[in-house]
Amino acid sequence: MESLALAAAIIVFSIIVLGVVATFTVIRTPKSALGRMVTLILNTIGIAAGAWLAALDIGMGARVIGAAVAVTNATSLVRILRSRAV
Repeated sequence: MESLALAAAIIVFSIIVLGVVATFTVIRTPKSALGRMVTLILNTIGIAAGAWLAALDIGMGARVIGAAVAVTNATSLVRILRSRAV
């Protein structure tokens, strides 16, 4: 059971980290092509992971965190796609 709890903690922690990365990219959009590509990939993963966490039949707190991560990543993705390419 300890390994299951550790796996769940790692998954939730990685989803929260993706949300923090998306928050920073909303504030400051990357200018280089490589930075934009990496951010697009991380945002796509963050949207999927946040939506997955929000859709699980678990506590309300985890659902709210998942929805917040998905929305933040989607906002960052739209902002990067709308910004001018270098």
